[in-house]
Amino acid sequence: HALSRVPRGDLSDVKGLRLRRLRRPPATEADLEAHLAWNSVALSLASGWPSVLVLTKESKRVYERIFRRLWHLLRTNYQLEQAYLSLLSARKNASTRSRRQRQDAKGAPARGAAGKRGRANARPPKSPAKTVATPPRIETGGRAAQFLDTLFRFRADMAFFVRALLYHFQVDVIEAEFADLKMAIQNEVSFEGLKRAHTTCWLNLKRKMYLDNDEIGEAIARVLDLAQRYCYHLMIAESAMEGRLGQSDAAFQGPSQAQPQGVLNLDRVSRGAIISLKGDFEQECDQLFGLLDRNDARELVLRLDFNQHFTRQVHS
Repeated sequence: HALSRVPRGDLSDVKGLRLRRLRRPPATEADLEAHLAWNSVALSLASGWPSVLVLTKESKRVYERIFRRLWHLLRTNYQLEQAYLSLLSARKNASTRSRRQRQDAKGAPARGAAGKRGRANARPPKSPAKTVATPPRIETGGRAAQFLDTLFRFRADMAFFVRALLYHFQVDVIEAEFADLKMAIQNEVSFEGLKRAHTTCWLNLKRKMYLDNDEIGEAIARVLDLAQRYCYHLMIAESAMEGRLGQSDAAFQGPSQAQPQGVLNLDRVSRGAIISLKGDFEQECDQLFGLLDRNDARELVLRLDFNQHFTRQVHS
């Protein structure tokens, strides 16, 4: 909440936080690593007497690790939503540009700003005998359109994966355990019984969120970092970026406050980098599914791959 009250572009005066201010969007590998370093934002819980009797040091460490995992998921999900808006804008601009080029190729007058009156007052096209028209080069179709569709499909795969992870941890695990904790507290009449109910809750959270399994945690983090790298490539490919907030700052703004500015330039998106990211994403998903199978994580596997989409994609 403290971050939401800070003016856009100025996060240097937040009490208790030392944040790196990005005046321009990341453009180098070092800036990309700094961009990903925001995923390490941590929560520090302070508890006094008598809450320390229930909120022990070990339970606070579990809650802090849960916060970091949810923060990483939410930040990635937000960036993928912003990437979707950028791709929609690129598709709309490409369609408009292609339509105008087809009109120019046919010699049709452009529609005036005043609607029908502009069209009525437009000058008639010159005679083909007096002008030698060269067919315009339409850059919005063919290979560019296919690449844009690839960007859409790849983003959709990652967005589904991230949202499924987020839904599982937030709803299937946290909210379910919290509901069980409230029910246990209502039925308990002793303080020792309350402590046991809370201990059971955070131990279940630790197990079901795989906080005690570093392999699964690192695999999830790698998948999320790949999704953020994809969003990074789209972000630096947008034109009219001067003065725009860096993604690190924009991640703290609400959806209504941080709208994508500029126009995505597909020519500045590295096709090789996107193809490489897609291959790495599929490989990391395959490894994650293997780890989940070996750890008997059937609920999460069913949530992520209920229709075997990722499994078929990897083996194809």
